[in-house]
Amino acid sequence: MNFLWLAMIILSASWAWILPLYDKPNLLGWLLCLGLGFGLMWISLRGEERKRVNPSPKDSLAAVRQAVQYGILLLLAQAAVLPFYYIWASRHHAESVLPPILSKLLNVLGVKAVAEGALLYMQAPLRNYSFLSTWEKFGAFYLLLFVVGLTETLLLKKAGRKEYFLLTAVTGMYFILRYCFVILLYNSYFLHGLFWERSFTFVTLLPLALLYSVCTTPKMAEIDVKPHFPRNRQDGVSAVLMFFLVSFCVLFLGFSGAGVKKQGRVVIDEYHSDWEWTTEIYDEHWFGERSGYNYYCFYNYIRHFYDTKINHKPIGAGTLKECDILILKTPTKGYEEEEIEAIVEFVTSGGGLYLIGDHTNVFGTGTNLNQLAQHFDITFRYDCTYDLASGNLSEYDKPCFLPHAVVQELPHFLFATSNTLQAPWYAQDMIRGYGLKNLQADYSQKNFFPEDANHPHLEFGLFVQSAGIEHGKGRVLAFTDSTVFSNFWMFMNGKPELLLASLNWLNHTNALPVVNGKRWLAGLILLLVLANIYWWVTKKEKLSLFVLVSVAVSTAIVAALSLQMLNKSLYPLPEPIEPMVKIGFDRQYSRIQLSDSIPGFLAESEEQLNTFYVWTQRLNYFPKAYDRLERAMADADMIVISKPEKAIQNPEEILKKVGEGKGLLIMDNAEAGLHANDLLQKIGMQIEAQEMAKFADYEEIKQIPLSENAAVVIGGESLIRDAGGNTILAIKPLKAGFVAVFSDPDIFYNHHLGDVSMNLTEKTDTLSRFEFKVLKKLLAEKCAEHGL
Repeated sequence: MNFLWLAMIILSASWAWILPLYDKPNLLGWLLCLGLGFGLMWISLRGEERKRVNPSPKDSLAAVRQAVQYGILLLLAQAAVLPFYYIWASRHHAESVLPPILSKLLNVLGVKAVAEGALLYMQAPLRNYSFLSTWEKFGAFYLLLFVVGLTETLLLKKAGRKEYFLLTAVTGMYFILRYCFVILLYNSYFLHGLFWERSFTFVTLLPLALLYSVCTTPKMAEIDVKPHFPRNRQDGVSAVLMFFLVSFCVLFLGFSGAGVKKQGRVVIDEYHSDWEWTTEIYDEHWFGERSGYNYYCFYNYIRHFYDTKINHKPIGAGTLKECDILILKTPTKGYEEEEIEAIVEFVTSGGGLYLIGDHTNVFGTGTNLNQLAQHFDITFRYDCTYDLASGNLSEYDKPCFLPHAVVQELPHFLFATSNTLQAPWYAQDMIRGYGLKNLQADYSQKNFFPEDANHPHLEFGLFVQSAGIEHGKGRVLAFTDSTVFSNFWMFMNGKPELLLASLNWLNHTNALPVVNGKRWLAGLILLLVLANIYWWVTKKEKLSLFVLVSVAVSTAIVAALSLQMLNKSLYPLPEPIEPMVKIGFDRQYSRIQLSDSIPGFLAESEEQLNTFYVWTQRLNYFPKAYDRLERAMADADMIVISKPEKAIQNPEEILKKVGEGKGLLIMDNAEAGLHANDLLQKIGMQIEAQEMAKFADYEEIKQIPLSENAAVVIGGESLIRDAGGNTILAIKPLKAGFVAVFSDPDIFYNHHLGDVSMNLTEKTDTLSRFEFKVLKKLLAEKCAEHGL
């Protein structure tokens, strides 16, 4: 076996370990692949050296350098095409090219199969079923990487066209046969992981190196990667062409569009929506499921940044006359033709349209949104998405390079259950989900969630979950998970940032209203590709590979960083136009779990502070969780530290910040370790373990149930005592601020306070009224300062 081919395959496959296409990145696996790939090239070179007469140490060093240069060039070439593969793969899944070929092969191998479009109807032991063929199941990701690797290797080797076409044909045939083999295994065991599991895929691709070796046996010495510096004008022209090509590619991939900022007048349509209502106030008196699946906090947050109105009548030109952004969320009623015409004209004339849908066409929301979305070449698909590897809710982290302006400030984001979008190639992908599987709606099930989470029609990989289109002077933004803006999730990390950034992008008219920006950029890129190819082919003198690669890499890095800075300068998040009382929840020290990540979502109720956190919104406060206490101290009006797991560092700085006008609520008990005492003792307070009564009273609220872990607060002004006279809540004024200490935090965790959207019991009714009264007491002065 030729080690060079084996090294090329291993290095190409290494991308699967570092990119989250199908599973979470595995740094160790990636490094092992790189080490093995470079090691095989070194072994190949050592074997070639032994055949030389009197090899010198310089030859060995040159061989190592040559192997490293070849490997880096290979990875760079693949890195250059991957962003464009992402665009294609997020839009194309089911394929109908291969099923006719596969059905013939399967019948030869003894499996009865019939092809129809993208479906294979197959017979398996004890069942007949239909199987959806997709590009991901075929292995298109690996095929692309191998073709790029082949192309680069043979170009550097200066191989002929016959050799290139032979190896390309061998690659294609092997991938088809491999796909057939995996389908046979699936037909016997019904293991969906066979199509995406990295280790299995890696092993089944290795035999391709043997086939390559049978066709041709290139030597590392034949691979010309020696750098030489330009000595003629042709290299200069080549460098200029490469500079413009890479610059426009970066612009195509990462520019969020330029435009003129509008006044920011928002209209939320309620007339067509009987779900996620904005009209019922989320307050301290209304509980139950409907209070959770409700958009009052969504509306309330927007109106603190934009002039916001609610629409309760059919949409027409009059409705949109004084509107810059129209929000259509989860429509359960269709739109009349006159309404559609008015909305399309509104966008064409410079308006922003925000379409918010949800999974599986629930309540007909997808059908109704598509009445409008189709005019902008977008389709809400009737499906639902989950994490591919675990089957849990899906998570999203913005890309490190070239994030869209809508997600440039987005922290880690947990989806509820989104659907996916079919968007044109020239759309701006705000959120391109990865490591996902999707399933089509099942109308026999409640809310249309499919019963079989691993159906043979499953698609997986990359999907568009939020996309934007420039249309005329205006813009359209489609988003696929309405649940994340419901009251119970609206202020989980990532949700307010996404909402504000989406509205901010929509609150701009386009700089070039006649032509979609990505379309003309694509035209320029195509011209530059042709110009580069023409220049490389027609020039007799050898062009400097060193110059081309250096220019391409440096241009890509500088252009990407510059573009990210430009996007940030063009789209800073808006500032509030109305005062807001903010409560910051510390995560650096506190033992709390919130439903903004999979661990928090799946945590035990004893660890979850979800309900206490969300119910602060009922008092018109705005909660936010902070990973660093110093950030919470800088941004929030009152900071909550609950059951700290370690001593709080820099207590003097924290207390100084409190004295400047901040509130600090510390909730701790002996069971949690009393780590707050180091800070509290500096102001003459502390918490001590002591046997406490089972109940406490707070003015008109009687018989507040205390937990078995309740402790006593020493020092400060006592606000609440238990039935035995022991203080459980005390406050200590510090100049313009205060420190409040509560010694029974357990009763505010979900285990006692209950689920965020439940109907109240006698116990949770008492605890909820207690929470509200305490928060009102602590924040009364801050609300008065803001005129609230």
